[in-house]
Amino acid sequence: MVWLNGYCPSPSLIQECIYCGRSFLQSPHENDFSHKLPLIFTDGACLNNGYDGARAGYGVVISNDAQGRKNFAFSGDQERTNQKAELAGVKKGLELAFQAAGQQGRAHSCPTPSYKNFVIATDSEYAVKGITEWLPMWKTNGFRASNGRRPINEAEFREIDYIMERHEAMGHNVALWHIPRSFNADADQLAGQGANRDQGPRNRNHGVWPAYG
Repeated sequence: MVWLNGYCPSPSLIQECIYCGRSFLQSPHENDFSHKLPLIFTDGACLNNGYDGARAGYGVVISNDAQGRKNFAFSGDQERTNQKAELAGVKKGLELAFQAAGQQGRAHSCPTPSYKNFVIATDSEYAVKGITEWLPMWKTNGFRASNGRRPINEAEFREIDYIMERHEAMGHNVALWHIPRSFNADADQLAGQGANRDQGPRNRNHGVWPAYG
């Protein structure tokens, strides 16, 4: 697990509110349920990854109702790989956080999270390490990896960085958390549904991990 401020919480601290259907990360020092730190689960999937006819999609879970569970398919000439799908899920989760702040929970007595502080939870170690470890280094090196080459999936990381900067400018604190896959089952299912809807072009890109030092 990777936590931006160095704290690695236990997945057992994930709690779901029975009223608003959203999940929150609970402090081990709090006895009562808190809506302070909402979780947004993301995942990506690529069927037939690395081969002709690959299809990709991604899923985002903000709450357990239909409004808060979304799946998306790649479209047009987008290149399809597992890595791109995972990054697309994180990007969409960051985008949806702007909208989620104004949505009322199912029960009016349930406080609406501000999303001033929130967590993107994903089972993709690649996405979390790429954003929290490699991206800052690339930015200081003129967007070059340690081997001097352009990072793989540079465009996707730049887009995520731009959205993160928008959140920062609004005073939002965003954390990324690498969780076990078993704790990301809903987003994983949605990502698979999105990939199954993809009618995109064929590609042969196997999508290797970017170089980092």
